[in-house]
Amino acid sequence: MFTCNWSTPPYLFYGNHRNRYLVFLDPTYMVLWNEDKWKLWTAFTQGNIVQTPSYLLNKGFSTEWGFCEAHYKRLRELLVADPRVAIVFEDEDGFTFRARPPAE
Repeated sequence: MFTCNWSTPPYLFYGNHRNRYLVFLDPTYMVLWNEDKWKLWTAFTQGNIVQTPSYLLNKGFSTEWGFCEAHYKRLRELLVADPRVAIVFEDEDGFTFRARPPAE
């Protein structure tokens, strides 16, 4: 499960503990695990990427699903522009999206 904020996964985990999360509680763990992935995650969440979002989510982050808070507007615009990404739920708090993998 992709999240834009390191503090969001505990809330999602409470509702569904079967998911795996890219970053959880403290981004320092992600930096220590894989600094390049952390830099990519940071750039992506800020909407500062050049790759196709669905490709990056599927291949770079190994996920189809994500949740971001509502203030990640720039990333949301990039996601909506990708025909393989769908916003499946949205309210005033944030949006849930699915990035379909390319056809095999």
